[in-house]
Amino acid sequence: TLLLLARRSWKEQTRDKTALIIKYALNTFFTLMFSFVYFRMPFDQTSLQDRTGILFFQAMNQAFGSSIGISQVIPVQLKVVRRERAAGLYGSLPYFLATFLTVIPLEAVPQLVYTIALYFLTGLRPGVSHVFTFVGIMMLENFVAIGLGLVLSASFKEPEMAGQIAPAVVVLFLMFSGYFLNEASIPVWIGWIKYISFIRYAFQALCVNEFRGGTFTCSEDDLAIGRCVQGDQWLQQLNFAEV
Repeated sequence: TLLLLARRSWKEQTRDKTALIIKYALNTFFTLMFSFVYFRMPFDQTSLQDRTGILFFQAMNQAFGSSIGISQVIPVQLKVVRRERAAGLYGSLPYFLATFLTVIPLEAVPQLVYTIALYFLTGLRPGVSHVFTFVGIMMLENFVAIGLGLVLSASFKEPEMAGQIAPAVVVLFLMFSGYFLNEASIPVWIGWIKYISFIRYAFQALCVNEFRGGTFTCSEDDLAIGRCVQGDQWLQQLNFAEV
C-alpha cells in the first residue's frame, strides 16, 4: 500500500514539469546570485555583517521554499483520498508517510546541492566540521519546513487557503528569528513565539558555527575608530553568546 501511494504521490507532484523546471531554475538563479554577491568573503570586520546576512538568507530561504511549496500538496488530492479512506483502502499514516517520502527527493536533495555550492562559493568558514555542521543544520531545517508544510496542507480543504496561510505563518516565525529584532528587545508578553520559531534555531546554529572562536582581521581604519570585533564578541552583540 505504501509503495502504491508513494508512486501515485510522485506522479501527482511531478505531473507539472513546467512548474518544477521554473522552481529549480529560480532556485539556481538565486543561489548563483547570492554566491556572486557574497563571493569569497574575506575575514575582515565588514564581512561580519555580510556573513550574518547570507546565513539569515539561507535560513529564510529553506523555510519559505519548502513549507510554502508543500502546503498545497494535500488539498489537491483531498477528495480522492477521502473517498479511498472511506472505502477502507488505507489509513492516514500510510498516506502522510508516502507523501513525505516523495517530497524529500523533490525538496531536500536540490537544497542539499544548492547549500554545498553556496557554502564554498561565498567562502564561509573553512574546515570539514564546519561544512558538515552547516549542511546538517540546513537539512534539519528543510525537514522541519517540509513537516510544517504538510501540517498546514492537512489543515485546509482548499489549495488557495493553504497557499495564503503558509506565508503568514513563516513570516511570523521570521520576525522572531533574531535577525530583524534582537532577542533582548522582544516584549515579554509575545516573546514565547521565539521558542517555536524553527528559523530562529537554524539561524542561531548557523551563526554559532560560523563565528564561535573565529578571528577577523582589523585594518588601521578599524583600529582608529575602535572597531575590532572577533567572532565571540559578534555573537554577544547578536545576543547568541549563550547558544
